[in-house]
Amino acid sequence: MSGGQRDGARAHRRESWRRRRQEALDLARTLVATYKGDLWFFLFGFEKNERANVTAEELEGLRVITRQLLGMTSEQLDKAVRDGSLQEICHDQES
Repeated sequence: MSGGQRDGARAHRRESWRRRRQEALDLARTLVATYKGDLWFFLFGFEKNERANVTAEELEGLRVITRQLLGMTSEQLDKAVRDGSLQEICHDQES
């Protein structure tokens, strides 16, 4: 394959990747509370074809929840996971 063909193939792969990435971004929205140490709190998610955004009231409620979560100690977070108030999601490891 000549240099021009390789460059064309790379450009095609990049464009294909960009298109797939944009399609994925267009499908769903996830609202995340900021991290606390190495923890991230996923608060709310929805398909973009089901709704455009959260309402002002929902946003205020999510802000209240965020403040509560970020104010919790490690012991409180562990208890919330044990009693089912929070669900822990671990990537590539056992919880």
